[in-house]
Amino acid sequence: MNPLRPNLSLNPDASPAALRAVRSAPVRLGITTATGEYVGRFSLAILLLLLAASASAEECIAKTESYDGKPYSFETCVARVDDVIKVNADGYVQISYIVQYRGQRLVVQDPLSSADHAVGEQISFVVGKLDLPRDAPSRGVRSLYAIIHDPKPTDEKHRP
Repeated sequence: MNPLRPNLSLNPDASPAALRAVRSAPVRLGITTATGEYVGRFSLAILLLLLAASASAEECIAKTESYDGKPYSFETCVARVDDVIKVNADGYVQISYIVQYRGQRLVVQDPLSSADHAVGEQISFVVGKLDLPRDAPSRGVRSLYAIIHDPKPTDEKHRP
């Protein structure tokens, strides 16, 4: 069955019965597979949304360890780079990457500026959580930091 209806109203020889049949025929908007199965627009929209969400979603592995008897937690994550911020001031380079982390934009620092990833590439990074005590001068600050994990130097001049 042809999903497109012919426009018989432009044909002066078309009978009224033929015009009514064409006007009442269902029109399918979607894709027909090689086996003849019909995939609707709604199904395609859901599929595209799921693909887009998984393309930018992060994958993280959480760990809790201790140092001097005090626990600290961190996550090792992999996510797609949404944006790159690169600053070069008098030969000093600073690179940061914007990624999605828990549904929010997160800036991942590359303190050695040794990696040079592009938008769309996957990067590995560590997200750490600092929970400073209330009796410290910080008065109970809870801080989140993210740094690139296992950078791959692409330029020899950035290496020591």
